[in-house]
Amino acid sequence: NNAFQNCDLIETIIMPETVVTIGNYAFYNCSGLTRLNSETDGEFNIPKVVTNISDYMFYGCSQAVEFTMGSIETIGNYAFYNCSLVEYFNSETQYKIDVPNTVTSIGSYAFNGMVLITEVNVPDSVESIGEGAFKGCNSIVKITLPFVGQSESATGYSSVFGYIFGVYNPGSAYSTTSGTYKMSSTNDYINQGKYFTYSGHTRHYGYYVPKTIREVEITLQTNIPSDAFNNCDLIETI
Repeated sequence: NNAFQNCDLIETIIMPETVVTIGNYAFYNCSGLTRLNSETDGEFNIPKVVTNISDYMFYGCSQAVEFTMGSIETIGNYAFYNCSLVEYFNSETQYKIDVPNTVTSIGSYAFNGMVLITEVNVPDSVESIGEGAFKGCNSIVKITLPFVGQSESATGYSSVFGYIFGVYNPGSAYSTTSGTYKMSSTNDYINQGKYFTYSGHTRHYGYYVPKTIREVEITLQTNIPSDAFNNCDLIETI
Protein backbone atom coordinates (compact mmCIF):
# COMPACT_ATOMS: atom_id res chain seq x y z
CA ASN A 1 0.00 0.00 0.00
CA ASN A 2 1.06 3.63 -0.71
CA ALA A 3 4.24 2.37 -2.41
CA PHE A 4 4.73 5.39 -4.71
CA GLN A 5 2.09 7.72 -3.27
CA ASN A 6 2.74 11.39 -4.17
CA CYS A 7 5.97 10.58 -6.05
CA ASP A 8 4.93 13.16 -8.59
CA LEU A 9 8.33 13.50 -10.32
CA ILE A 10 8.69 9.83 -11.28
CA GLU A 11 8.07 9.45 -15.01
CA THR A 12 8.64 5.73 -15.67
CA ILE A 13 8.01 2.63 -13.57
CA ILE A 14 8.93 -0.87 -14.75
CA MET A 15 7.94 -3.93 -12.78
CA PRO A 16 8.17 -7.63 -13.60
CA GLU A 17 5.24 -9.57 -15.00
CA THR A 18 5.49 -11.82 -11.92
CA VAL A 19 3.87 -9.10 -9.78
CA VAL A 20 0.61 -10.57 -8.46
CA THR A 21 -0.79 -7.80 -6.25
CA ILE A 22 -0.52 -4.00 -6.12
CA GLY A 23 -1.80 -2.33 -2.97
CA ASN A 24 -4.16 0.55 -2.25
CA TYR A 25 -2.88 4.05 -3.16
CA ALA A 26 0.14 2.48 -4.89
CA PHE A 27 0.43 5.18 -7.58
CA TYR A 28 -1.76 7.80 -5.90
CA ASN A 29 -1.09 11.28 -7.33
CA CYS A 30 1.84 10.14 -9.47
CA SER A 31 0.99 13.06 -11.72
CA GLY A 32 4.30 12.93 -13.60
CA LEU A 33 4.10 9.21 -14.38
CA THR A 34 3.91 8.77 -18.15
CA ARG A 35 4.92 5.11 -18.60
CA LEU A 36 4.12 1.94 -16.68
CA ASN A 37 5.79 -1.16 -18.13
CA SER A 38 6.04 0.60 -21.47
CA GLU A 39 8.36 2.57 -23.72
CA THR A 40 5.49 4.68 -25.04
CA ASP A 41 4.32 7.86 -23.35
CA GLY A 42 0.84 7.56 -21.87
CA GLU A 43 0.79 3.76 -21.91
CA PHE A 44 0.15 1.96 -18.63
CA ASN A 45 0.44 -1.84 -18.86
CA ILE A 46 -0.68 -3.54 -15.66
CA PRO A 47 1.05 -6.92 -15.16
CA LYS A 48 -1.21 -9.62 -16.60
CA VAL A 49 -1.37 -11.74 -13.43
CA VAL A 50 -2.67 -8.87 -11.28
CA THR A 51 -6.33 -9.65 -10.64
CA ASN A 52 -7.48 -6.68 -8.53
CA ILE A 53 -7.26 -2.95 -9.17
CA SER A 54 -7.02 -1.71 -5.60
CA ASP A 55 -8.71 1.35 -4.13
CA TYR A 56 -7.12 4.64 -5.29
CA MET A 57 -4.44 2.71 -7.22
CA PHE A 58 -4.13 5.16 -10.13
CA TYR A 59 -5.87 8.13 -8.52
CA GLY A 60 -4.56 11.34 -10.09
CA CYS A 61 -2.35 9.64 -12.70
CA SER A 62 -3.18 12.46 -15.06
CA GLN A 63 -0.71 11.50 -17.83
CA ALA A 64 -2.26 8.08 -18.54
CA VAL A 65 -3.71 7.71 -22.05
CA GLU A 66 -4.08 3.94 -22.32
CA PHE A 67 -4.56 1.15 -19.78
CA THR A 68 -4.05 -2.52 -20.62
CA MET A 69 -4.58 -5.40 -18.18
CA GLY A 70 -5.23 -9.11 -17.85
CA SER A 71 -8.08 -10.97 -16.15
CA ILE A 72 -9.06 -8.33 -13.60
CA GLU A 73 -11.73 -9.41 -11.10
CA THR A 74 -12.40 -6.21 -9.15
CA ILE A 75 -11.95 -2.48 -9.78
CA GLY A 76 -11.71 -0.59 -6.51
CA ASN A 77 -13.07 2.72 -5.26
CA TYR A 78 -11.51 5.79 -6.92
CA ALA A 79 -9.18 3.43 -8.83
CA PHE A 80 -8.80 5.65 -11.92
CA TYR A 81 -10.12 8.89 -10.43
CA ASN A 82 -9.22 11.96 -12.53
CA CYS A 83 -7.27 10.07 -15.17
CA SER A 84 -8.64 12.70 -17.50
CA LEU A 85 -6.52 11.99 -20.60
CA VAL A 86 -7.51 8.32 -20.98
CA GLU A 87 -8.50 7.44 -24.56
CA TYR A 88 -8.19 3.63 -24.46
CA PHE A 89 -9.22 1.39 -21.56
CA ASN A 90 -8.74 -2.33 -22.24
CA SER A 91 -9.84 -1.58 -25.80
CA GLU A 92 -8.39 -0.96 -29.25
CA THR A 93 -11.22 1.48 -29.92
CA GLN A 94 -10.38 5.06 -29.11
CA TYR A 95 -12.40 6.79 -26.39
CA LYS A 96 -13.89 3.52 -25.14
CA ILE A 97 -13.93 1.83 -21.73
CA ASP A 98 -14.24 -1.92 -22.22
CA VAL A 99 -14.43 -3.42 -18.74
CA PRO A 100 -12.81 -6.91 -18.78
CA ASN A 101 -15.39 -9.71 -18.85
CA THR A 102 -13.81 -11.19 -15.71
CA VAL A 103 -14.70 -8.20 -13.51
CA THR A 104 -17.39 -8.79 -10.86
CA SER A 105 -17.47 -5.38 -9.15
CA ILE A 106 -16.71 -1.75 -9.93
CA GLY A 107 -16.10 0.59 -7.01
CA SER A 108 -17.48 4.05 -6.32
CA TYR A 109 -16.02 6.86 -8.46
CA ALA A 110 -13.73 4.34 -10.16
CA PHE A 111 -13.69 6.13 -13.54
CA ASN A 112 -14.53 9.60 -12.27
CA GLY A 113 -13.39 12.37 -14.61
CA MET A 114 -12.56 10.41 -17.78
CA VAL A 115 -13.86 13.30 -19.84
CA LEU A 116 -12.77 12.00 -23.27
CA ILE A 117 -14.61 8.68 -23.13
CA THR A 118 -17.61 8.40 -25.48
CA GLU A 119 -18.50 4.70 -25.11
CA VAL A 120 -18.64 2.36 -22.13
CA ASN A 121 -19.17 -1.40 -22.10
CA VAL A 122 -19.81 -3.13 -18.77
CA PRO A 123 -20.08 -6.94 -19.18
CA ASP A 124 -22.65 -9.30 -17.63
CA SER A 125 -19.98 -10.61 -15.23
CA VAL A 126 -20.29 -7.38 -13.20
CA GLU A 127 -22.60 -7.81 -10.21
CA SER A 128 -22.34 -4.34 -8.66
CA ILE A 129 -21.39 -0.81 -9.70
CA GLY A 130 -20.56 1.77 -7.04
CA GLU A 131 -22.10 5.20 -6.65
CA GLY A 132 -20.69 7.71 -9.13
CA ALA A 133 -18.48 5.13 -10.87
CA PHE A 134 -18.72 7.16 -14.10
CA LYS A 135 -19.23 10.59 -12.61
CA GLY A 136 -17.71 13.38 -14.69
CA CYS A 137 -17.51 11.21 -17.82
CA ASN A 138 -19.25 14.04 -19.61
CA SER A 139 -18.75 12.86 -23.20
CA ILE A 140 -20.42 9.42 -23.02
CA VAL A 141 -22.77 8.84 -25.95
CA LYS A 142 -23.38 5.10 -25.61
CA ILE A 143 -23.31 2.88 -22.54
CA THR A 144 -23.94 -0.86 -22.22
CA LEU A 145 -24.80 -2.18 -18.75
CA PRO A 146 -26.04 -5.49 -17.32
CA PHE A 147 -28.59 -3.65 -15.14
CA VAL A 148 -29.87 -0.22 -14.12
CA GLY A 149 -28.35 1.32 -10.99
CA GLN A 150 -26.15 -0.38 -8.43
CA SER A 151 -27.10 -4.03 -9.10
CA GLU A 152 -29.78 -6.30 -10.49
CA SER A 153 -31.59 -6.30 -7.15
CA ALA A 154 -31.02 -2.67 -6.11
CA THR A 155 -33.93 -0.77 -4.57
CA GLY A 156 -34.60 2.83 -3.59
CA TYR A 157 -32.22 5.61 -4.50
CA SER A 158 -29.55 3.19 -5.86
CA SER A 159 -31.92 1.57 -8.40
CA VAL A 160 -32.13 4.33 -11.02
CA PHE A 161 -29.94 4.97 -14.06
CA GLY A 162 -28.27 8.09 -12.67
CA TYR A 163 -26.83 6.31 -9.63
CA ILE A 164 -23.63 5.33 -11.46
CA PHE A 165 -23.07 8.98 -12.48
CA GLY A 166 -23.21 10.44 -8.99
CA VAL A 167 -25.85 11.32 -6.43
CA TYR A 168 -26.77 14.68 -4.96
CA ASN A 169 -28.23 14.15 -1.50
CA PRO A 170 -29.50 17.16 0.44
CA GLY A 171 -28.27 15.65 3.69
CA SER A 172 -30.71 16.33 6.51
CA ALA A 173 -33.15 18.23 4.29
CA TYR A 174 -36.33 16.16 4.29
CA SER A 175 -39.54 16.74 2.39
CA THR A 176 -43.06 15.38 2.58
CA THR A 177 -43.33 15.62 -1.22
CA SER A 178 -43.13 12.43 -3.26
CA GLY A 179 -42.94 11.43 -6.89
CA THR A 180 -40.54 12.42 -9.63
CA TYR A 181 -38.91 15.80 -9.49
CA LYS A 182 -36.59 17.15 -12.16
CA MET A 183 -33.79 19.39 -10.99
CA SER A 184 -32.57 22.26 -13.15
CA SER A 185 -30.13 21.03 -15.80
CA THR A 186 -26.56 22.32 -16.05
CA ASN A 187 -24.24 22.62 -19.02
CA ASP A 188 -22.93 19.07 -18.52
CA TYR A 189 -25.74 17.10 -16.90
CA ILE A 190 -29.36 16.07 -17.09
CA ASN A 191 -30.33 16.34 -13.45
CA GLN A 192 -32.46 13.25 -13.03
CA GLY A 193 -34.37 13.71 -9.78
CA LYS A 194 -36.46 11.43 -7.59
CA TYR A 195 -37.95 11.35 -4.08
CA PHE A 196 -37.20 8.19 -2.08
CA THR A 197 -38.16 7.22 1.46
CA TYR A 198 -35.15 6.90 3.74
CA SER A 199 -35.33 6.12 7.48
CA GLY A 200 -39.03 6.94 7.52
CA HIS A 201 -38.59 10.30 5.76
CA THR A 202 -39.03 11.29 2.14
CA ARG A 203 -35.84 12.73 0.76
CA HIS A 204 -34.99 14.12 -2.65
CA TYR A 205 -32.04 12.66 -4.56
CA GLY A 206 -30.54 14.19 -7.69
CA TYR A 207 -28.52 12.26 -10.27
CA TYR A 208 -26.04 13.76 -12.68
CA VAL A 209 -26.56 12.00 -16.02
CA PRO A 210 -24.24 13.34 -18.76
CA LYS A 211 -26.15 15.37 -21.34
CA THR A 212 -24.29 13.61 -24.14
CA ILE A 213 -25.87 10.17 -23.59
CA ARG A 214 -28.05 9.05 -26.48
CA GLU A 215 -28.04 5.25 -26.36
CA VAL A 216 -28.40 2.83 -23.44
CA GLU A 217 -28.35 -0.97 -23.64
CA ILE A 218 -29.35 -3.19 -20.70
CA THR A 219 -28.18 -6.76 -21.32
CA LEU A 220 -29.05 -8.86 -18.26
CA GLN A 221 -31.74 -7.44 -15.98
CA THR A 222 -35.22 -8.90 -16.43
CA ASN A 223 -37.10 -6.46 -14.19
CA ILE A 224 -36.40 -2.79 -14.89
CA PRO A 225 -36.97 -0.75 -11.70
CA SER A 226 -39.63 1.92 -11.32
CA ASP A 227 -38.51 5.38 -12.44
CA ALA A 228 -35.33 3.88 -13.90
CA PHE A 229 -35.01 6.50 -16.64
CA ASN A 230 -37.37 9.19 -15.40
CA ASN A 231 -36.48 12.68 -16.71
CA CYS A 232 -33.71 11.35 -18.98
CA ASP A 233 -35.16 13.35 -21.85
CA LEU A 234 -32.04 13.38 -24.06
CA ILE A 235 -31.70 9.59 -24.36
CA GLU A 236 -32.90 8.54 -27.83
CA THR A 237 -32.53 4.74 -27.75
CA ILE A 238 -32.92 2.21 -24.93
